[in-house]
Amino acid sequence: SSGINAEYGVVNNTVKSYADAAATSQEKALKELTMAGTSKTVVSEVAMKLDTDRMERERRKLNLCIQRVPESKEKDSKRRQQNDLEFCVGTLKIKEEDVVSCHRGGRPQLDKPDYCRPLIVQMRNKEAVEYYTDHGRGYKEAGFWINPDLCRADREAQFFVRQERKKRIANRKDDAHLSPQNS
Repeated sequence: SSGINAEYGVVNNTVKSYADAAATSQEKALKELTMAGTSKTVVSEVAMKLDTDRMERERRKLNLCIQRVPESKEKDSKRRQQNDLEFCVGTLKIKEEDVVSCHRGGRPQLDKPDYCRPLIVQMRNKEAVEYYTDHGRGYKEAGFWINPDLCRADREAQFFVRQERKKRIANRKDDAHLSPQNS
């Protein structure tokens, strides 16, 4: 009877070991499937985001964006648009024949009286956009910067580049300040 109990213990331990190994293997396989599913989801989400950004760039490629332009106090929206067009032609020196339309981006911020919505100017062709933005670098006329109308991803990328440039400049100044002067 003790021999049978010993064999039963060996068989029982072997079965438990096999069950543990199978469970561990199943958990591992389940995790791998979950990761594969997650990877497919992530890849499809990234692809969708890239496609959205591409469409947004295409939609904005003929637009100029001008910040801090005072808004007209007119009640009539058509009259406000006309005032914005007159501002573009008169102050910013944009030729009226290059302009298709202009409008304000975003919603009015009634709780912020000094806030000016960006002025979005749609141009006739890419050459006009490049001319008025100095080939994408931005152009300053009468104290106002005329820039290309960028999608969120491009704005964030340019912000990151500006931050990195500021860090490099600050590091150079610190290095120049700390290095001994050659006399």
